[in-house]
Amino acid sequence: MGKVLQYGGRISGRLCGLAVLLWLGSFSVSVSAAPALCQPHPQEEWMAQADLKQMLEEYGYIIEELSVKGDCFEMRGKTPEGEPVRLLMDTQTADVVLSEQDEEPDL
Repeated sequence: MGKVLQYGGRISGRLCGLAVLLWLGSFSVSVSAAPALCQPHPQEEWMAQADLKQMLEEYGYIIEELSVKGDCFEMRGKTPEGEPVRLLMDTQTADVVLSEQDEEPDL
């Protein structure tokens, strides 16, 4: 399977990544279930954080913090429904590798 998205890639690839993000974002996953690891990518292949932020906000997420954690982007904030959420996403494709929702997250 080829690359879904590269920085500056096609919009359709980004929308595909967002569809996966939204689908996976609807599930609650326990951190203790398994370690979430993103595939490492050279930094020049990463999606720009500003693009990721814009996409998340377009889908209704409220971003309190967007950072890099290991080989993943990490977003802490609220779902479109107002629930606290933590997402770990691939730095190149924005695919969600971990979605954690909690009433009072201890992240």
